[in-house]
Amino acid sequence: MQSLCRYPEAGSGPHPQGGGVAGQRPDAPGWALTEKQITVNITRAARCGKLRLIIPGMTVAIAGLLISFSPIASAHTDAHTDAHTDARTAPAGGPKPTIVLEHGAWADSGSWDAVTARLQADGYTVDVPPNPLQGLPYDSAFLTDFLHSISGPIILVSHSYGGAVITNAATGDPQVLALVYV
Repeated sequence: MQSLCRYPEAGSGPHPQGGGVAGQRPDAPGWALTEKQITVNITRAARCGKLRLIIPGMTVAIAGLLISFSPIASAHTDAHTDAHTDARTAPAGGPKPTIVLEHGAWADSGSWDAVTARLQADGYTVDVPPNPLQGLPYDSAFLTDFLHSISGPIILVSHSYGGAVITNAATGDPQVLALVYV
């Protein structure tokens, strides 16, 4: 089966849609693509590019969250604590933060299901509020109201358009410890 992210291998026969030689890139001499083929190729490239960026990005963000709030990180900060404690940091041994996941414009709360399951398995409280998608001011105000219903430290995680929403919603909220953009 051919990968959607690769061009046909050399020697695999002529391009199924005609035009060009198998194994050559579309920008090589001899390629004559129709408008439909170009659209399909752009769609495939975008899909593959998104997957190559989203999957590692989510993995790094989750790993960063887990490491920063793990006992190892806590032990490290305990050893280097000075008399000054920032109001935005949870005290050592304090409650785990609630993680709020905000989806982007062309997704829904279900897009965070796998992330939610992993974080909950590690003992975090995870909330995935709906994003009403009524415009940035309305969506930010909606999330701000939601955040006020949470007691304790909060970490906001967002994807795509959700990043603008969490940035606005977190402004001036002392409970928000971190903003994570995926």
